[in-house]
Amino acid sequence: MSPHEELIAWADRIDAARFDSAEDATRRDEPVLQLAAVIEHHGDGPFLNTHLPKLLDRPVSEVARSPEIQSLWMPIAASRDAFTRRVETHATRRGRVVHVDLTDAPLDVAAKFVTYALYPDCTYSVSLSRNKQHYKLSIGYNPWSGHARLHDIASICRLYGGGGHPAVGACSFPLSAREKALAAAETVVAELNA
Repeated sequence: MSPHEELIAWADRIDAARFDSAEDATRRDEPVLQLAAVIEHHGDGPFLNTHLPKLLDRPVSEVARSPEIQSLWMPIAASRDAFTRRVETHATRRGRVVHVDLTDAPLDVAAKFVTYALYPDCTYSVSLSRNKQHYKLSIGYNPWSGHARLHDIASICRLYGGGGHPAVGACSFPLSAREKALAAAETVVAELNA
């Protein structure tokens, strides 16, 4: 596996969020993180069938810098910038929690860890977003906050028909249930601050 050490190291780092800080996790200048965003956004069967073999033949950083990947990254970068501006505008610090209400307009691209980069000392984030099919309530623990995680987020999400892991989870609500989604977000913020 030695020819694939760089790929394995990056895969482990990204999958386990083994970054030194939220700023490190949200870096826009790292080509491998750009590749990860492209895969997350375009990672259907045909895309993976075309690009995964390249990762076995070439270093991951070289694949990430390829013109094809970079051309796919550019619109994602613009959408991430717009997402960051929306979070800056709609985020409210409430005790240990940063609450972000993005229900005013559909969301095209979300960037993980942006809330933690903007609010590095928050313990949790509760984000409610709207996409074409439903509202999504995303709940997460900030591993870089320096504060202990006191709640099992998957258990909280299961109360609303969702799921996840102890540190991150989500649930969804139909577009016809906006008030229910907003109320759930408020309840979760209160519980995480209890």
